[in-house]
Amino acid sequence: MRDARTPEGTWVKDAQVYVEGDPEARADRSSWTAAAILEVHPRDVPFQIGWRTQQFDAAEFYSLPAETHEAKLAMEVGDQGVWFVVRPLDGRTALVLELVEVTNASDDRYAETPHY
Repeated sequence: MRDARTPEGTWVKDAQVYVEGDPEARADRSSWTAAAILEVHPRDVPFQIGWRTQQFDAAEFYSLPAETHEAKLAMEVGDQGVWFVVRPLDGRTALVLELVEVTNASDDRYAETPHY
């Protein structure tokens, strides 16, 4: 958990997990083939997903709430390590973010999992 301040000035607790960069990837995003499979709990709480590449930088978030399949979602992994961050939309619920595994982005086991 990390205390963070939203653009509106509200303090919230973000959940985060660090994922090592893919040594086979280049800075060119078209070379990224790895995906981090993340699981978020509790399941019924709407949240935003974001990322940052430097530990103390502000996270960048997708503008729409994230979607999951069986509480899982996939995020691309590039050439650098990255912190994936989830923030509850209500600003109060404590979320738990876990790394399930890092796999190939086209892994059939996660075909129904939303990819970001």
